[in-house]
Amino acid sequence: MKLKGILSSTFVLLDAVQNELIHTKSKFKWNKMHSDYELICTELFENIQHKELMLLVTYHALKYQLATMAAAA
Repeated sequence: MKLKGILSSTFVLLDAVQNELIHTKSKFKWNKMHSDYELICTELFENIQHKELMLLVTYHALKYQLATMAAAA
């Protein structure tokens, strides 16, 4: 998982040969004080055997990355 830009909240999940599998975006809702997450899967992701498990791991990794970025700020 790698950050798409320096000041962005968009992450990209890459496979072993650097193909993009999932784009993740987080949007903070100030009126509700929580984040909404959007996971955009590519066609390469649809060929993976355990897609559901990979989505859960990606969601956990996204929340971990955002928490460490918030703690560093």
